[in-house]
Amino acid sequence: RLNELEVVNPWVAANVWMDNRVLFIHPRTGEVGAYLDLSSLTRKNQTDPEAVLNGLAWDPTHPGLWVTGKLWNHLYLLDIQGLPQS
Repeated sequence: RLNELEVVNPWVAANVWMDNRVLFIHPRTGEVGAYLDLSSLTRKNQTDPEAVLNGLAWDPTHPGLWVTGKLWNHLYLLDIQGLPQS
């Protein structure tokens, strides 16, 4: 049920389809090293049952992780702190 994969070195970020979590997966082991619970953003944008978390994009210029969802009117730039380095 992983959706919308994005490389956030050294991790692969993926949102879980129909869930509020973004997982950070180690590309060699497949282990989840961390996750973000974005329930508060989902609730803020929940105008329809289909309005689910659905978009990730790493922005190295800021750096940060852009997130959005189906039918959401906003993009959010998250400052990701504390990810394990390997």
